[in-house]
Amino acid sequence: MKRINLSVVLALVSLLIFPLGAKAQQDIGSIVGAEFNKNIGKKINLSVQGEWRTRENFGSPERFTTTVGLDYKLNTYFTAGGAYDRVNFHRTGSDNATNTGWEKRDRWGVYLDGHIQRDKWLFSLRETYQQTYTDGVVTRVTRNRINPQRVLRSRLEADYSMDKKWQPFASLEAFNPLNNPSNNDTEKLRFQLGTNMRLSKHSNVKIYYRYDAFLDKHLEWKYDIENGSYDGRHYIGIKYSLSF
Repeated sequence: MKRINLSVVLALVSLLIFPLGAKAQQDIGSIVGAEFNKNIGKKINLSVQGEWRTRENFGSPERFTTTVGLDYKLNTYFTAGGAYDRVNFHRTGSDNATNTGWEKRDRWGVYLDGHIQRDKWLFSLRETYQQTYTDGVVTRVTRNRINPQRVLRSRLEADYSMDKKWQPFASLEAFNPLNNPSNNDTEKLRFQLGTNMRLSKHSNVKIYYRYDAFLDKHLEWKYDIENGSYDGRHYIGIKYSLSF
């Protein structure tokens, strides 16, 4: 039964990802992260994490992000929380930019997560309101961008507890702009497939594959790579988590 359930998840996600990347110009990068969690009582969790990303076939740094977050468990089915991100984004000549260097982004967001357990399956839906203010490198493609940028992120995820050590998962997330003067159509879709591997009572490692599908080449974030020449980016990611 375990093999059947996992195979179904893999097949469905593969069918979603393959058509998007089959005939499009793609990039590939990596994500390496570390997260530290501290429970404050039974309902509050404080987290601090760092994340490093590369792009352009692993050959160029993309960003380094530091995040501080706070979660509150409302009841069995709902969790609310918020986070602040400090994003250092690296612009290079391939960004079609007149200036290069590190760009600073201050981002904060609040979210509500609803989840339900069915046997070994955990299904969740997360809605996140996110606002990002950018200060730093000015280029001919970023001069007139929306600042701050407001986005609603909607993520659907399924996790399966195979045993005490392994917990594979698959997720789909939509990024919907809220203050684009042109249109507020979905600008990006994010697919993830991976597994959490428990190392000890207080630590685990998350290994995953991510695909970001860029749906609108006229939006500011599309200029992060060669003025919109890519239709999507593949990532191979790993994150270590430690809880106190």
